[in-house]
Amino acid sequence: MPEIMKQGELDEEMDDETKQQLKEQQSLINTYQNLYKPFGLQTYCGGGTYIRSLVRDIGRDLGTYATMISLVRTKQGPFELEHCLDKEDWNADKIYECIRASEKLFLDEEEEEEEES
Repeated sequence: MPEIMKQGELDEEMDDETKQQLKEQQSLINTYQNLYKPFGLQTYCGGGTYIRSLVRDIGRDLGTYATMISLVRTKQGPFELEHCLDKEDWNADKIYECIRASEKLFLDEEEEEEEES
């Protein structure tokens, strides 16, 4: 049924009740998509922050509901999104290269902490 709805076509062999139900479901989906627009949120937070809870609380504060459709963690400790290994590069050589690079990140971070103290 979802494929039929995506195409906007109804199967001629369907009974009238099923066709009507599909039309009503599509109408509800269209209404929902027009009423509630997704938006982006970028936050800088420490470990232990529950982003889904934050989104829920924002919805409550606005007197409505809120949910997430995606989450992208762009930084964790010394690692940033640019340090991620693309799936097509998952092989032993690339993985070892990333391990060596991550060791350097940890060493650099330790040196910065020592300089600050």
